[in-house]
Amino acid sequence: GVRALLSSRVVRLLPRLAFRSAHRSNAIALVFGNGRTVDSCLVLAVEADGSEILTVEGLAGEGGLSPLQAAFLDKGAVQCGFCIPGQLMSAHVLLKEHPHPTRDEIEEGMAGNLCRCACYEQIFDAIRTTADGADR
Repeated sequence: GVRALLSSRVVRLLPRLAFRSAHRSNAIALVFGNGRTVDSCLVLAVEADGSEILTVEGLAGEGGLSPLQAAFLDKGAVQCGFCIPGQLMSAHVLLKEHPHPTRDEIEEGMAGNLCRCACYEQIFDAIRTTADGADR
């Protein structure tokens, strides 16, 4: 059933999550700085002086949500909201690196982002929808 499917996916992702967790405590404080992802909680302000920083708030364009943010809402990927900033920033970076990611690339790119509400499939659908819309 559904539990067995979810359990098999969690077991398959655990090695990736453990590896990513050793390098990043969580993805909530994730920002995109000078072309790479960084944990904002691990960077002193003085170290970021002169850097180009993109936060989750910067994803939205003037007058509305970005296609990625809209897809997260449309696909029901936003539940409690706790993980959404990190999920969005990781997805943004993933789509920059892989404009049309495979399932494995999505899993790898999103590893380390833990969702309390278990909306992983909705998050993956939102990423796929955004990637599919990039062709239009």
